[in-house]
Amino acid sequence: MKTSGEYSVRDAVQGLLIEESLVSGWLEQWEREKNLILQGPKGVGKTFFATRLAHALLKGEQADRIEKVIFHAAYEYESFVQRALQNEGGRREVENGIFYDFCEKARTSTKAHVFIIDEIDRGDVLTIFGELFSLIARDKRSKNSAVRLRFGSTAFFVPENVYIIGTMNSGTISPPGSIDVLRSRFHFIDLCETEPDRITT
Repeated sequence: MKTSGEYSVRDAVQGLLIEESLVSGWLEQWEREKNLILQGPKGVGKTFFATRLAHALLKGEQADRIEKVIFHAAYEYESFVQRALQNEGGRREVENGIFYDFCEKARTSTKAHVFIIDEIDRGDVLTIFGELFSLIARDKRSKNSAVRLRFGSTAFFVPENVYIIGTMNSGTISPPGSIDVLRSRFHFIDLCETEPDRITT
C-alpha cells in the first residue's frame, strides 16, 4: 500500500488504456467542482477507476479517508443521512447515517476525504440526500449554508474537504428525471468518449 504523497496520476493509470494527461484534467475538475460522476458501459471498470482516482486525489491509498456505498431503488435517507428511533423509554433518539458520519469525520481534519457512490443513478438521489442535495454544491460548503436536518436539532453543512464521486452505467434505464437532477450537482465524465471498448486491459 502506498502512503500519503506516494500515489500519483501515473499510478492511477498504470495498466489502463487511458492517458495520464486526461486523468490529470479530470482530477483538476473534481477538485474544483467537488462532485464527479464516471459514466460508461457496464464492465468498463468504473468502480475500479473511481477508487484509483480517489487514491490520486488523496495522494495515497488512505482507506480511512474513503467510504463507499451502492445506491439501489430501496436505498433511503434514513440509512444515508439520519433516522429517528424510539428508545426503550419511548423517547426519540437520532441515529446518524453513513454520509452524515463521514462528513463529521472529515470535519475534524484539513485533509481531503472521498465518498464513492456506486450505481448512483439507481437511487432516488433527491430523496436519499434530502436537504443535503443542495448542500453538496461547491458554493454551499460552508457554515453560511448550514441547515437544520429533518431529525436533527443543530444546523449541518457538508465540509469543503469532502469529495464525492459516483459511477453509473450508460444506456440503461434510470428513474425519470434522475440524470437531469444529477447533472445539476455533478460534473460528468463519459468514459465512452475516452475509450470505446474498455479502460482496463
